[in-house]
Amino acid sequence: MIKIEITDEQILQAQKLYNFKALTNSITQGESQIYGALGEVIAMHFLRSINKPVQYVGSYDNDLEINGKKIDVKTIRTDKEPTNDFNLNISAFNTKQETDFYLWCSVSQDMKYGYVIGYLAKDEFYRMAELKKEGEIDRGDWLFKSDTYTTKVKNVKKFN
Repeated sequence: MIKIEITDEQILQAQKLYNFKALTNSITQGESQIYGALGEVIAMHFLRSINKPVQYVGSYDNDLEINGKKIDVKTIRTDKEPTNDFNLNISAFNTKQETDFYLWCSVSQDMKYGYVIGYLAKDEFYRMAELKKEGEIDRGDWLFKSDTYTTKVKNVKKFN
């Protein structure tokens, strides 16, 4: 997992990506959209830093593209550094997104740090993920707010 100190410039770049209205099917009613945008920005900056020819797409189906491969960035807002037992989730209503890969990031609630956690091919994720139903409880007090496919951080491919 790659830890990144988030800059003011990256926050401004994230703020310019979207108009930040509530999204359709948003669990947080759009409240976390800035974190998602920031995840896209730090993912793009990181991938460019390792010489990947990444392009920003910003569509419903995917956020980034590298050599024709579509990448959807999934960002977790958190107050803790991610560990191997953290859940990496895809809401069940997102299964039809036209993407080749999911790339997970995490952004601290104060937006000071971000983490590029790892990635999986879409089909690989759904082969290994477990479907949790709306209302199920996970890790003590976490309640799934919608039907959600989930796996753990330890199961995804990491960047060196």
